[in-house]
Amino acid sequence: LKSDATDFSVIHGYRFSPVMMVYDGVSLSNYSFTGTVKDDTSLDSNSIVYHAKNILGADVGVIFGTHQFKLKVEVAAQRITWSNTETKLFQHFGMALAAGW
Repeated sequence: LKSDATDFSVIHGYRFSPVMMVYDGVSLSNYSFTGTVKDDTSLDSNSIVYHAKNILGADVGVIFGTHQFKLKVEVAAQRITWSNTETKLFQHFGMALAAGW
C-alpha cells in the first residue's frame, strides 16, 4: 500500500493574558492511497485507488493555564470528499488536560 499526504495550514494565536490564549486556523489537505490486497474475497478487485483532494478545514480553540497545568478546548470542522462518496462536513470537539513538573 502506498500513501501520500499533503497538508497546508495557517495558524494564528493571541495571548490575552499569561494564562489565556485563543487560536484559530485553516487548512487544505490532500490524501491518496493506492495498492493491492492479497487473498481478500470480499472485494470486487484486488486494486485499491482511493483519494480525497482539497479537504478544507477550520478550527478555533482556547488554552487556559501555565506550563505546569493547562486546559485546552477546541472545535473544528472539515469538508471531505473521498473517492466515490458524497461530500460530507465533519465537526470535532476536543478537550485536553495537561500537567507538568
